[in-house]
Amino acid sequence: MGARSAYLWLRIAELTAVPLTVFMAVYVLSGYGMLVPRLTALVGLSRAVSTYLHTHPLLRYATAVMVAIHGCCGLALLANRYARSRPLKLIIHALALTYALMLLTLSTAAELTLLAR
Repeated sequence: MGARSAYLWLRIAELTAVPLTVFMAVYVLSGYGMLVPRLTALVGLSRAVSTYLHTHPLLRYATAVMVAIHGCCGLALLANRYARSRPLKLIIHALALTYALMLLTLSTAAELTLLAR
C-alpha cells in the first residue's frame, strides 16, 4: 500500500477513464437516438443503429469491465489517501475488490445467460 501501488492504481484509473467516457457517451447518444427520433439528425445515428449500439453485448460487457476496474482502482486510491489506519485501508481494499469481482461475475453471468437463449 505504498507509493508504488498508489501510482499503479492511479495509472489504471487514468487509462480506464477515457474508454469509459466514450462508452458512456455512446450509451447516452444511442439512448437518445432510440427515444427521440428528431435527434437522429443531430446525433447522426438512425433508430436502428442506436438500438444496435445500445443493446450490443460486447459494448455492454466492455462497459461493465471498465466500470469494475475503474471503480476498484478509484476506491483503492481513496482508501490510500484518506484512511489513516492500515486495517481500515485493508478493509476498504477488500471491499473494492469484492465490488469489482461481484460486478464482473454478475455481468458475465448475465451475458452468458443472454447468449444461451
